[in-house]
Amino acid sequence: MRAALFVAAGLAGAGLASFLALSAGEYGGGANAAPATPKSTPALPVPAITVVKKTVPLYLDYVGMTEPIRTVTLQAKVTGYLAVQAAGDGADVKTGDLIYRIDPRDYQAALDQAKAQVQRDQ
Repeated sequence: MRAALFVAAGLAGAGLASFLALSAGEYGGGANAAPATPKSTPALPVPAITVVKKTVPLYLDYVGMTEPIRTVTLQAKVTGYLAVQAAGDGADVKTGDLIYRIDPRDYQAALDQAKAQVQRDQ
């Protein structure tokens, strides 16, 4: 019974292969068929510019961290309100350079008061 089933399946497969081979020859699938020409698409307009040789700046972006060469702590000898910032933020300064000027009016008033007190006591 199994042998009959295998023979029937083999005959059906051979018949299907024969049918496909013959139908391919009828519908242009054979070796003597002319090659198919590709369908061309209509040309699209493309913008173009003239090439000019010139120097362009080169910018490179990097990720990183910077550290100062040295850090300092600024501390005023007296208290008061800042009147002038002589050196801008991030400016290079040297020892002895003026960075800020404190408003002298409070100290001038205290000096005048002390001088008046000295004259009154004499």
